[in-house]
Amino acid sequence: MNNLDLTAAINAANLGNTVKTATELQSVIDELRDIYRASSLKKFQYEVANENKEDLLENRMESIIDIQSKMDKNTLFINALDPVDNAEDIADLEHENAKLQLQIKDKQEAMETTSASRLKTIYDSIKAEVLKVQEAEVLEVLKEAFSFGDNQGWSVNDYGLKTV
Repeated sequence: MNNLDLTAAINAANLGNTVKTATELQSVIDELRDIYRASSLKKFQYEVANENKEDLLENRMESIIDIQSKMDKNTLFINALDPVDNAEDIADLEHENAKLQLQIKDKQEAMETTSASRLKTIYDSIKAEVLKVQEAEVLEVLKEAFSFGDNQGWSVNDYGLKTV
């Protein structure tokens, strides 16, 4: 991703040298708006994807805790039951615990896989931060363009970005 310091490249003095009409200024504003919207959208996508991954990890952890709690309750029942009189109930609870243990193992393996993708999550978080900076720079340049247009007495469509 190539990033330019747009605020250094475009300012009121530069605009005065290159933009001679309100139509030309509107073209510059339109292009900057497109860059701003693309950055905002991509940043949002990265943020949502990262948030979903964090939620997934959290849900898996909560699920493992819930399953472990069920196993603990079953173990308490097993210990409380008479091995002779309740042998069938004990066998059922032990079988259920074995199934629950497999569920925990599956969820732990899924968490390890998700954890392996943490590097991509970190990378995407950095990309989102870079896009946030780019977004802010484009807004600064747009404000310069709006100010230049106002000083020239030109009316341009600001797409509501003047107040952002």
